[in-house]
Amino acid sequence: MWPTGRLQPQADRRSVLRRLDPWLENATRKRGLAVGFAALAAAAVMGVSEAAFWGADQALQQSQARHLARNDSLRLRELLTNAETAQRGFLLTGRDDYLAPVQQAEKDLPDVLTRLRGQYESSEWEALVADASRRANEKLSELKLVIQLYRQGNSPAWQGLVESDIGREKMQAVRDAVAQLDRHELVQIAAERDAVFRSLTFGRIGVHGLTLLSLVGLVVFLRRNEALHEARRGHARELAQERDRLDREVARRTAELTELARHLQTVREDERAHLA
Repeated sequence: MWPTGRLQPQADRRSVLRRLDPWLENATRKRGLAVGFAALAAAAVMGVSEAAFWGADQALQQSQARHLARNDSLRLRELLTNAETAQRGFLLTGRDDYLAPVQQAEKDLPDVLTRLRGQYESSEWEALVADASRRANEKLSELKLVIQLYRQGNSPAWQGLVESDIGREKMQAVRDAVAQLDRHELVQIAAERDAVFRSLTFGRIGVHGLTLLSLVGLVVFLRRNEALHEARRGHARELAQERDRLDREVARRTAELTELARHLQTVREDERAHLA
């Protein structure tokens, strides 16, 4: 009887632990999953943000390149227009200070044409740019030739060149080419602007969606965490109750043993008295 009674509290305690341990283990595993989910959500937010950034950056770089190409084409037209106007002023007045735009065009035109050819190389506009470059060089050469003939006093020659409309045709061809390139670049710039907007919108929606998802995950995690704490508190209460029960059991067993010891002592004393 005594060994059975002594083992019973320990068996009850193990039974309580067996009931609680699977739940606690499951809660711990779910907490690990929640932490993993939070890390995955953070990585997803960073991934979406980086994808949106690189998409927008690429579109902006392309847009910047197109702005530069458009500026070069407009610069080409500006240089030739100013040079043509300067030539006319020189022919009317004979003053060399009118020729500054011609000298500026002679200086800047090669670089402008080189950049334009590089920008449109291997594209459908390559032939148009090559033709515009050729006509621009011919126009500048025609302007310089007229000025040279004027300085030489060869009036019939330079007047014949001016009245032949050859220079006007070349200038008009350059203007038409620049107008086509300008329209093309404006369309492409608008497309790149839309690409930037789409990339930023994608990033915004992605970040907002993942943030909301993370908040939902946080709420679930907090609820699970609260449930885990409640289970721990319940576990602590059960352990306290088990400890109190064991204390009572020990006290009862101790009292029984004490009573038994007294009984045995009384029996021995009675036997001694009887023998005496």
